[in-house]
Amino acid sequence: MNEDQSLGESHPTNNVVTTSCKNCAFAHYIENTQVSCDINRIDKFKENGVKILEAEDNEKEFYVIQTLCSGFRSEAWEEAHRGKDLIELFVKESSPRIGFMILLEEEKDPDQIRDDISVTIKSILESLKYPPRYVVIVSNISGYFALIESVQTICSEYDIDYRVMKITEKTSNSLDRVDSAFVNARNGFYCVLRAGDSILKNMDEILSHAINVKLMNVGMIKGEDEVSMMTVQCTLHKHLHGNLEATLESKINNIQNEDGSKCSLIHTWEQLSDVFTQSNSPSR
Repeated sequence: MNEDQSLGESHPTNNVVTTSCKNCAFAHYIENTQVSCDINRIDKFKENGVKILEAEDNEKEFYVIQTLCSGFRSEAWEEAHRGKDLIELFVKESSPRIGFMILLEEEKDPDQIRDDISVTIKSILESLKYPPRYVVIVSNISGYFALIESVQTICSEYDIDYRVMKITEKTSNSLDRVDSAFVNARNGFYCVLRAGDSILKNMDEILSHAINVKLMNVGMIKGEDEVSMMTVQCTLHKHLHGNLEATLESKINNIQNEDGSKCSLIHTWEQLSDVFTQSNSPSR
């Protein structure tokens, strides 16, 4: 969601955040009574155990959701986009933006380094539905100026926001380097790759499906190892100070254990891919 888009008429009531559907562009009415949600949020919230209240005033009968609904779009938003496919526009607006950190950690032949970076950037651009928010090449090796020239040559073929970062402070492992590189992160998610890695096909659609269709709470997604394809919500990383003193994953797990939460914020790409595949199976 863009920063200038309203989350809607959400209000704290007895320490519970609620969202009124009354003036939402996706509230479907028969006469003055809401009967459904055009983006199917009511049914999904019910499936996830969220309480849905029926409310009315002098104008309409409508639902009140006992949580924050990121799908709320005001009537002013609807009017501003009159004539457009609002559901298609919503999907585009709400698709999580992903930035990428590409780690260079091993001294290699310059040609091999250039080839590794090229493979990863090409994979990013060919595998996403929407362009990456940014790409940061994070170097822990020598030959910084030669690296800049190589990245400039590679990226001149593409219309992407990129930069090269040299790690100057002492770091002992990849997670330390991610923390150092986080200064370049923006709102949304960041994904960590090692130079030479390829990304999961349609990863932004898979992530969007989990968040916006299945309404899953996604804070971190793990790849096949500790670093490659690790994808993290930037707000969560910032709030928990990344991997300082303990890994971000362990911090999230500790918070969930203390809260007694049954819904994990940590998932794997395999899990999210399975959810996406099952939902889009021809048999459904």
